Amino acid sequence: MVIPGNDLIAGSAITLGTIQMIVRAINIDSLPVGENTMYFLYMGIIGNILWLTYQYRKGANYSAMYSTVAFADVKHKFDFAIVESSSTTLAEFWVQFPFAYKVLKTLSVMMPKYEKKIDFKAQIKEVKHLQSILFMYSENDSWVPVHMGKKLQENTNVSTEFWLAKDAEHAEIMKSTDKEKYQARILKFFNQEVVKYNDSKVKGA
Repeated sequence: MVIPGNDLIAGSAITLGTIQMIVRAINIDSLPVGENTMYFLYMGIIGNILWLTYQYRKGANYSAMYSTVAFADVKHKFDFAIVESSSTTLAEFWVQFPFAYKVLKTLSVMMPKYEKKIDFKAQIKEVKHLQSILFMYSENDSWVPVHMGKKLQENTNVSTEFWLAKDAEHAEIMKSTDKEKYQARILKFFNQEVVKYNDSKVKGA
């Protein structure tokens, strides 16, 4: 996900975007209302801290991070997935931003169970009924290095593929020289997984 701009609007946008992505990623019916609110706060507060403190112009891929939580829910509706530029844990991502990291650690003390829930490298071990996952990362990503993607891949209990861009910063492959290869790889994966899905339905009929 890319959030443009470097002002208060961007800070607000990341909170809204986070809420939208969590609503899509987590089965709302399976969690109490109060618990949903705490998830929103946990990620939204940290997102705002980064944008308002560091004024960056690029986004952090929260949707990829939260997908690992969604896939561990037995009620999820996904058949295959593309996970791009997800970190292994929130702490390992935010440690490079000292002030935001301190806020995260404070929240972790206040809400320890939420920190455990969004340990992405642990959650991905619990993936339920996915055909396959395509992991997509970039060698030039200074926010989420390739080794994080490899760790997630190692921890995954379903079939995986790994694609690596050469010339993109975090969450900016579409702006890089790898754009066309990126698009082609996504289409190839999507088409092959749709074929697998259709074949499984025919066999199961």
